[in-house]
Amino acid sequence: MDREEITFIFEMLAAIAFGFSGAFLAIRKRYDLFGVITLAVITTVGGGLMRDLIIGKIPPAAFVHPSYVIAGLISAVITFLYFQFLDNKVKRHIFNRIAYWIELFDAIGLGLYTMLGVQTAADYWPKNPFLVIAVGVLTGVGGGLMRDVLSRTEPYIFKKELYAIPSIIGATLFYYTRYWGDYNVSYYGCALFVFAIRMLAVKYKIKLPATQYRKSQ
Repeated sequence: MDREEITFIFEMLAAIAFGFSGAFLAIRKRYDLFGVITLAVITTVGGGLMRDLIIGKIPPAAFVHPSYVIAGLISAVITFLYFQFLDNKVKRHIFNRIAYWIELFDAIGLGLYTMLGVQTAADYWPKNPFLVIAVGVLTGVGGGLMRDVLSRTEPYIFKKELYAIPSIIGATLFYYTRYWGDYNVSYYGCALFVFAIRMLAVKYKIKLPATQYRKSQ
């Protein structure tokens, strides 16, 4: 397979992963079918929209290639139907674990979309590392950020375990290593790195220092 075919496959995998994370959160919030679809699709295309608007890729890919929206739509419908046919005991068990599934699929999408963002931005601005890396990070975190804002959930990027940091490191590594050796090894390796660091942070509750403030009695 050539680079374009590999890129498309990973775009679809990332879109589906983000779609599931948005759908799971919508299910936890008890949204109806339209709400589940909307949140899944926004999570799927949000980062790509930010990327394309910043680098001047007009119209954005989400409007040119409906496959991204379709991927989010399919993820939403599968998730919705899956929960509709479960008995209450199984539903309660899954709801107790749903935060984990949101974080798992979100981490997959974060790793893949970060690399896709760097790759796309580098095609437009190859000699501007700050712009390329920043766009890569926004591509990775943008969909999840829009998902959390729309669902009135505290954005993962601000208070949860390490989220943007793995994306920043992964984007930087990919930008500077993509032509040193095998391009695909760099691509897959950096995406896996972002995913692994994010999931380790979730497992071991690794966070950045936060402001300590206690209300007066």
